[in-house]
Amino acid sequence: MRTTPHFARILRGCEKTTSPPPPLYAVSKTNLRQERNRTGLGSRAILNHITKPPHGLTWPIIERWLTRGKTADSAQYEAVLQAYRSQPNGDGRNKTPLKGAEGWTLLTQKIREKLTAEEERTGKLPSQLFKGGDRPPGGLSARQIGEWRSGKRKSAPSELLS
Repeated sequence: MRTTPHFARILRGCEKTTSPPPPLYAVSKTNLRQERNRTGLGSRAILNHITKPPHGLTWPIIERWLTRGKTADSAQYEAVLQAYRSQPNGDGRNKTPLKGAEGWTLLTQKIREKLTAEEERTGKLPSQLFKGGDRPPGGLSARQIGEWRSGKRKSAPSELLS
């Protein structure tokens, strides 16, 4: 049977395809998420800790594994997991000092209650505080105030709480 050059090129391309990457099992995703949470390092940050990343490894690939990915190149996955495991606890988390740092205040339950009481008194949510032309002091944002109230942030610059 005689084939056209175009069809022959398609057939040659099919011969060169490799097998799909192995599946990324739920256990693997759980391990990766646990290591990310333990270290506090995101996808971009962990790439900086891999001295020789496997070919094609990028931060969006790591994000895909953690969210909706179903397959992973085993060399890439192992490199990322090894990089996470080599990091100490909380390396990327809580860049702001917690206790005893000059100029910082530990956000206690009492301070959180004061913030909630002030919100109830004024009737304004954090997102409504800076509307109407008021400029927030020193980089303060509604998101920060919300994180102070919820307990996500453990400390705050003292001058912003006065």
